[in-house]
Amino acid sequence: MKRALAAAVLVLFACRGKEPPPQPPAPPSDAVERSSLTDLTRGAVIVSRTGEVLLESSALAAIDGDRNSFWGSMPDDYPQSFVLALGAPARIERVGIRTIDNIFFVPKETVFETSSDGVAFQPLATLHGKVIADPQWVDVRPTDAAYLRVTLTAPSGERGDVCISSLLVQGRELAPARPGSIAGAWRVNGRDTEFVSDGRGAMQYVHATMFFEGGSNGRVYRYEWIRGPEFGYAMFAVTPDGKHLSGMQWHEEITQWFFGEAWFGERAGAHVAAPMLDVAHELLRRIGRHSLYNLRFAADGTFDAAASAEGLKWLAEELRRQPHPRLVAHEFREKTPEANRARAKRALDSLAKALQNAGVEPRRVTFVAAGSDKEREIPGSEAARELYSTIDLEVGR
Repeated sequence: MKRALAAAVLVLFACRGKEPPPQPPAPPSDAVERSSLTDLTRGAVIVSRTGEVLLESSALAAIDGDRNSFWGSMPDDYPQSFVLALGAPARIERVGIRTIDNIFFVPKETVFETSSDGVAFQPLATLHGKVIADPQWVDVRPTDAAYLRVTLTAPSGERGDVCISSLLVQGRELAPARPGSIAGAWRVNGRDTEFVSDGRGAMQYVHATMFFEGGSNGRVYRYEWIRGPEFGYAMFAVTPDGKHLSGMQWHEEITQWFFGEAWFGERAGAHVAAPMLDVAHELLRRIGRHSLYNLRFAADGTFDAAASAEGLKWLAEELRRQPHPRLVAHEFREKTPEANRARAKRALDSLAKALQNAGVEPRRVTFVAAGSDKEREIPGSEAARELYSTIDLEVGR
C-alpha cells in the first residue's frame, strides 16, 4: 500500500512538471459588433471624416469590429464627426456605441443623423455617454436610411481625449447589398491606386509598390498583398455608387498587433505605372500558401462555379502543375466547431466536383476540411473571420 501511495505521489509530481504552457486568453466577445449594420464586413464605408490623431485611431476603427481599436481625436478639438454609407439601405431601430473605460473620456454627447442621399441629414438620436465597458444604446423611431452621420460634441471631462471603440446600429436591411466595383483608379490616403479588375491591384508608395490579389465575397473585397519583402492581408468595402472605399491592412496575420493602416479612397484619374505582380505564385514560393479569395461560395458554403470561372481555371492549371498540392478549407463564421467543419466540408466537396469537371484528378489533391480546428490565430473580429474563412492552396517548398 505504501509503495502504491509513493508511486502515485511520484506520478503526480512528474505530471505537474509536464503541465501544458498557459494558453493566450481568447479575444473578448464581439457579438454586438458582429451584428451591427455598420461593420465593415457588411459593406459599410467611411465617406468623409473631420480628422483623427493617427490613421491607427481613425473613424474606421469605429466600424472595424475590433473591440480593442478606437476612434480618437486631439484634446480640445471638437466637434468631430464622420459620415458613413451603409452597405445597403436599412431600417434603423437602435443605435449605440461602445467605449473603452478607465483609459479615455467618453463622449459627452454622441449625435446621430440619417440621410437617404448623403447630402441632407435629419436628426435621429442623441446618446449621453457613461464610463462603462458594455454597449450603450438608444432606441429610435424606425427610420430608413442609406447614410449615417455621427458627431462627438465634446468630452465628458475637461481637456479629455474622447474615444469610441465601436459604432453600433441595429435594424434590418431593406434590399440586398450591391457593392460598387473596385476596378479602376483611386486616390487612397494620397497614393495612386489602381485595380485592373476585382482580382488584382496596386498601390503606389514613395519607394515601392504594394500589389494585391484576391476577389469579392459579394459584400467586401478580400486580398493578399506584397510590398517588397513584406506581405499580408487586406479588406476593402466600396460604396454602392462606386465612388468611395474604406480598407484595412494587416501584416502576415490578421490580429490587432499586426494591423498596418486604415485606408480611405475616392475615385481618381491617375494610374499606377508599375506592372502587376503575380502575388499568388510569389506567396507560394515564399510561404507555400495562397488564399483562394477569387473563388466565390454561396451562403450555405457550396462552391459557385459560375461566379468563379477565372479562379477555377487558374486553380485547375496550378493543381496540375504542383506535385503534391493540398486544399485546406478553414471556416470560422459558424457558431460551433462542428458547424465550421461541416461548412468547410461542403465547400471542399463542391469545389472538388467542379475541379473534376475541369479535368483535375481528385487523387492528385489532398483535401482537408479543417474548419476552425487548425487556426493560425483566433479571429477576434468579423473581418478576421472573413479573411481566415477561405480555402488555402498549400504546396511544398
